[in-house]
Amino acid sequence: MKGDLEKVLSRFSGELYTAMPSASVSESELAAFLNNTICILPCGGESKRMAGLTDKHKTALGLPGDETLISRTIRSYAAGGLRKFVLLVGVNADSVIDSTKHLQGSGIEILYCADPERPVGRGGAILNAILKGCIGPDVNAIVHNADDQILGYPGNFLNDICKAHIGHRKAGGLVTAVVALSTPYAYTAFKVADGRITDITTTPAIPVPAHVGVTVISPAIYPMFKKLFNLQEKKDFEGYLFPILAKAEQLFAFGIPGNCWYPVNNPKEYENLVKALQAAE
Repeated sequence: MKGDLEKVLSRFSGELYTAMPSASVSESELAAFLNNTICILPCGGESKRMAGLTDKHKTALGLPGDETLISRTIRSYAAGGLRKFVLLVGVNADSVIDSTKHLQGSGIEILYCADPERPVGRGGAILNAILKGCIGPDVNAIVHNADDQILGYPGNFLNDICKAHIGHRKAGGLVTAVVALSTPYAYTAFKVADGRITDITTTPAIPVPAHVGVTVISPAIYPMFKKLFNLQEKKDFEGYLFPILAKAEQLFAFGIPGNCWYPVNNPKEYENLVKALQAAE
């Protein structure tokens, strides 16, 4: 039975997220979209919070089943039909390449695009790949931060996010951000009335949609990367591109259950993902 605090939080969910009415997307539309879609995996940044855990890039960290964070992501999308992957590599690039090169072949193509020598963020890294021709001008793309893992999604994740984007595109959208509909609050939470604690909940789910590091983009926005980003400044595309698209009503969202998203930004989160994968075996 929900306590008072959880009831208050649940009321907010409807205020913060409502999905666009589902557009009809045929199987042929979906197949054509997937056939012209690549997966971009930014994996060049330095993760200081994981430095004590490994001397590899954090996306090359091992997982159960002889996987790594990045190989698991590639396999998941390849199982759904994606065939081309562009890895944006930089710091500890060799470890990323070593953990994925065995996936080449069997219809899977992996391109490794070296980031500029100076940190340029995801926006600059994607611009760099566009300028180098690793990202074609007419392809759709799924940008997925490989340290953001999806586990236990109740459906076909790839098909669902692509169908949502196709529907959003029909409504004028250019970008679909995949969001967790709630995220766990890492502390004990209270409801307080007149200074008196009236309800207590441990690690409640906060119903604020949060970007899970997965974004579906249409090729029409690639020229915007050339205007907004450069190879001298560090800029993440969410912070610069998203506000412009939101103002133009071209940014949409697709929500997934919060318990399907496992961000890996520190050793504790990595440990939680490993435990969840072991429990799922």
